[in-house]
Amino acid sequence: MGGLISIQNDTKETFQGDIIDVEGEVLEEWEISIKPGDTYSIEDKTLRVGDQYRLRMMLGSDEMDRKEDDQILFVFKNDGTLKLKVTELMEQQKLRNLEVEHLFEQILPGIRIEDTVFHGKKYEKSFFAKELVTYLVVHGVAQDVDDAVEKCRVLAEANILVFLCDPMIQMLIDCDMYDAKRNPVSNEFQNKSLLYRLGETHPIVKDRFKNFAMDEFGSKVLRFKSKQNRLLSYRGLEGWLEKKKRLGFWQRRYFRVLSHNDEETGRLLAQLAYFDNNISLEPKGWINLNFVQHVDLVDKKKRSFAVKMLRTNDGKSNYVLRAVTPEVASHWLSFLRLFSKVLSPVDTIQRSVLVCTLSDAQIHDFAKYLKPKIVKKGKWIIKRGSVIDHCYFLEIGKVGIYTGNLDGKEKHYWDMEPISFFGENMIFDTESVNGVSIKAEEDCELRKLSTKDWKMFLTEHSSARGQLRNMLEFGINRAIELVPFLKGLKPTELEILRLGLHYEVLEEGKVLFYEGDPGDKFYIVHSGSLKIARHNPRTEEETVLGECGKGAVFGEISLMLPNVPRTATIIAQKRSILISLKGKFFKDFVKIAGLDIRTVMRESIVNTFHQYKIPFFDAIPRDTYRQFAEALRIECHEADQVIFKEGEEGDKFYIIYLGEISVSVGGRPLVRLGEGQYFGEIAIVVEDLLRTATVRTTKRTVLLSMSKDDFRGFFAERPEALADVELRIAGRKCQIRSIIYHPKGIELFTSYLKSQYAEESIEFWHEARAFRKWAKAKNINDKFDRKQLDKKATELMEKYIRPESDRQVNISASMAKRVIKEVESGEASASTFLESEGEIITLISRDKLGPFKFSPEFEKLMEVVGGYNLISTKHAKRLRGGSGDWTKDREQLNKENAERKIESAKHAKQ
Repeated sequence: MGGLISIQNDTKETFQGDIIDVEGEVLEEWEISIKPGDTYSIEDKTLRVGDQYRLRMMLGSDEMDRKEDDQILFVFKNDGTLKLKVTELMEQQKLRNLEVEHLFEQILPGIRIEDTVFHGKKYEKSFFAKELVTYLVVHGVAQDVDDAVEKCRVLAEANILVFLCDPMIQMLIDCDMYDAKRNPVSNEFQNKSLLYRLGETHPIVKDRFKNFAMDEFGSKVLRFKSKQNRLLSYRGLEGWLEKKKRLGFWQRRYFRVLSHNDEETGRLLAQLAYFDNNISLEPKGWINLNFVQHVDLVDKKKRSFAVKMLRTNDGKSNYVLRAVTPEVASHWLSFLRLFSKVLSPVDTIQRSVLVCTLSDAQIHDFAKYLKPKIVKKGKWIIKRGSVIDHCYFLEIGKVGIYTGNLDGKEKHYWDMEPISFFGENMIFDTESVNGVSIKAEEDCELRKLSTKDWKMFLTEHSSARGQLRNMLEFGINRAIELVPFLKGLKPTELEILRLGLHYEVLEEGKVLFYEGDPGDKFYIVHSGSLKIARHNPRTEEETVLGECGKGAVFGEISLMLPNVPRTATIIAQKRSILISLKGKFFKDFVKIAGLDIRTVMRESIVNTFHQYKIPFFDAIPRDTYRQFAEALRIECHEADQVIFKEGEEGDKFYIIYLGEISVSVGGRPLVRLGEGQYFGEIAIVVEDLLRTATVRTTKRTVLLSMSKDDFRGFFAERPEALADVELRIAGRKCQIRSIIYHPKGIELFTSYLKSQYAEESIEFWHEARAFRKWAKAKNINDKFDRKQLDKKATELMEKYIRPESDRQVNISASMAKRVIKEVESGEASASTFLESEGEIITLISRDKLGPFKFSPEFEKLMEVVGGYNLISTKHAKRLRGGSGDWTKDREQLNKENAERKIESAKHAKQ
C-alpha cells in the first residue's frame, strides 16, 4: 500500500484490529488498539499492492455488545496520507470503494471492446471474460488465473463489469435445446467465454471514462489506453499478425508486447511474444526486442516487415511479419523501431535535427553521401587544431570531447551519445579548425560526410547551406540568449556549451517524458508548442498546468540533481524542436563558466513562489521575489535522511521544492508533506525555539531553506513587511517588534493601551522613532536645520521626559537626565532618544504584551493578518515543525511573555 495511514477512533468504544496475510500469518505491525478519541498513524512498508489480505476488526470490550467485522481486500496504492475513521472501517464502504477504484484502474486497459455477433445476435461494446483474464495473467497484473478471476469478481459485484450472456447457453436457448437443470445460468464472473460490458452508468466508470482514450488497433477493435500511464501503451500493443515460416508459409499468431524492469540494471526489458490465440497463457515463442538490429518494410503493399536481429541474440537472425492492413503495419513499425540498434542513413537523419530542416527529397539525397565509419575504443576521431574536413553522425557507441589544459594536455570534458552530430562547422566554413578533440570512448559506428560530398550535395540543393546554418548556428545562439542564466557567456564558453547541446524532435501528440520519470536533462524549446500536464492517479484526471513555446525552458532541477522524478508530463501540441542539455555535462560547464547554481534555479524558484499558496508570502512584494529567491539555499537530500530532530534548536524554515518528508513525534509518524508545502517557519520568528518533531525525507527531496539571519537580512529595510510575516507565523508567540512595526498592529496596540490608561509609552516610542528618521535627513551644521532640530527635540522632551510633564514616560532617572542635558545644551541629534526608545519597549513588552495577546484587539489583529492561531488545532504547530501545542493556557503564555526580554538595539535601529 505504501504511504502514511492515519486511523481516528471517532467512537466511544476501544477499537482493535489486525491484518492477516494469505498464509494466515498475523502482521505484527498491524496489531492495533485505539482508545476513543485517539488517532493511530503508521507508515506502511509491508502490504503489497494487488495482494489480498484479511482485515479483522472489533469495536468495544464487552462480549455482549461488541461489534466484530471481517473484510477481505485487495490492497490498493496509497501515495500520500490516507485518513480513515473507525466508523468508516466498520461500515466497510470507504475501503471497498478504494479497492474497486484501484482494481478498475489496473484492469481497464485489458478490456478489448468490440461489437460481437454470435448466432445472429449483436452484442454492442462487449468483451469476453476469458480474454480479459488471459490479459491480466500474461501482463502480470494478476499472479495467476484464480487471482485474475477474483479481481474481476470484485468489479462484477460492484456492477462495474456487467454480465451480458453465456453465448453457448444462449445458442441452446435459441434452438430450444437448453436444459436449465443441467446447465444453470450463473452471473458469477468466471474464466469462460462469457460476454460482459462496462457498467458505464456506475459513478467510478463515469468519472474515469472521459479521461481514457480509445486506442484503435486492428479492425473494429478498441482498447482503453490511459493518457497518462506510459506502461499501458505497451500493454495495449497487441493483436493478430502473420509470421512467415522457413518454408515460406504464413502462420497466424496473436502477438503481445510483454515488458518488465530488470532488477539489477533498472532497464526496461521487452519481448514481442506470440501465442496460438488471444486466450493462450503460454507463448509459442518470442522476439527479444533488446536485440533488434533494425526493422524495415519488405513489400510494396506496406503490410510486411522484417525484424533483423543482432548476432548476440540467441534466437533466429530474422523474422518476417505481416499485418492485415498497412495502417496496422505502420503502428507496429513505429514501435519496433524504438528498439533498433542500427539505423539506415535515412533513419539516422530522420532521428536528428536535420529532419526539421531538410525536405524528404533532400534527406534521401543527403543520405546517399553518408559513408559508414567504425572507430575502435580509444582511437581519436578529431584532433584539436586540425582542419575540419568531415562532419559525423554518431549511431552507436559513445565519444568523448576533450579540451586543452594550460600545459597542452587533453582534458576529458564531456561525452556524446547517439544520435549526435558534430563537425558541422564544415557545412558553414570549409576552412574552419577544430577547437576540441574527440575520441571514441567505446567501439563506435558513425556516418561521415566529407567536404567533397557536401559540395556535391549542394550542387543539387543549394538552399540547404542557409537552412542548416540558420538552424544549427544562429538557432542555437538565439536559444541560449533566451535562457536567463546563460546570458553573457564568453565566446569560448559558448563554443564549449554548444558541444553539450543536443537537438531532439518531438512529433505532435508524442510525450517527451512522463510525470514521475527520472530526469537528467534540461530543455530549451527551439520551436513548436508543448503542453504541461499533471495527473491525479486516483481520479485519472489530467490537469493542464500551462503551455510553453519558443524560448521556454524547463527541467532546471535535473541540472542540479539528476534522476529526480519529473513533476509533470510534457506533450507536444505540434511538431517541436527541443535543445537538451544533460546534467552531468552542465556540472562540468558550471565550473568552467563560474555559474552559481542558485542563479540557475532562480527563475524556477520565483515561479514556485507564484505557484504555491504559502500564506505569509502575501506580505512579500512580488517584485522582490527574485531577491528573496537569492537568499534561499538549495538542499538536496536522499531518501530516509533526517532534516532535523525533535529537541534540536530551530534556525531554518523549509519549502519542499520536490519530493516528500515525513513528520513524526516521539517516533510515531504524524503526517507527510509534499511538493509546495512548508515547515519549520516558526523557527525564524520565535527566539530560542526547540523543534517538537523529527522530519526526515521519504524519497529524494529538494528543499529550499532560509536561515533566521538571512530572513532578517532580507527584511532589514522592510520592518513593516517583516512584522506582517512574523505575526502570521508566530501568532500569540510573536514578539513586541512584530506588533509595533505593523501598521495595524501599532494602531490596535495603542487602542488597547489607552483602555489600560498606559498609551503615553507607545506614543513616545512612535514620536521618538519619527523624530529619529526625520533628523537623519537634516544637516546639523546648517543653521536653519539646527534650529528646527533643537525645536522638535525640545518639544519631545517637554512632553515626555521632564519630571513635571503630564505624559511623563517611565524611563530611568539617569536616562532622563542625560536626554535633558543633551537637548538643553543644543547638542540634540538623531540618536538623542535612541536608548530611551529601547528602554520603553522593554518595559512595555514586560508589563503589557502578555495581557494584550488575550485581548479583543489582538484577535482583531490576527483576523487582519490571517494569523495561524485562528485555525490551529491540537497538532497544528507540530505539523509546522514549531515548538509545541498552541492550546497552552493563558497563564502559561503570560508567564512566557513576561519572561521574554527584547534587546533595545533590535528595535531602536530600525
